[in-house]
Amino acid sequence: MQIAAMSPASIAHVAAVEAELRQSNHQIGLKTQHFFHGGIYRRVVLLPEGKEMVGVLIKLPTTLIVIGDAFMWVEGGWRHVGNEVLTASAQRKQHFIANEDTEIHMLFPTQAKTVDEAEREFTDAFSDLLSRRIDAGEETIFTGE
Repeated sequence: MQIAAMSPASIAHVAAVEAELRQSNHQIGLKTQHFFHGGIYRRVVLLPEGKEMVGVLIKLPTTLIVIGDAFMWVEGGWRHVGNEVLTASAQRKQHFIANEDTEIHMLFPTQAKTVDEAEREFTDAFSDLLSRRIDAGEETIFTGE
């Protein structure tokens, strides 16, 4: 399935949800894994069952792999996702709610050599990434290939 770019109204809707979650402290720091292999950056967020997260505005096309069971806000409303590969356009800001422990993988080709460089490449809101919170755990793997 293709995840289309989102309209300004849809992005604003998700941003409003994000503001509510931040105000109520329901946004949690998430364990994030970073992989660099063969010119591809892969970012894996582990979203626990019953939790929700709102991502930053993504400014480039990526591939998403969802392993688990979740709902994802896309242009036009909620979409049930799970155990599938999705092509995703630039200009989107997703809201996820996990029905079970769910892995969300985002991949894109890059020349980046560090996590910071890769994050700055896919979003201008890199300082808002939940993985940058002090309570988030992270792991980075460079294969050298």
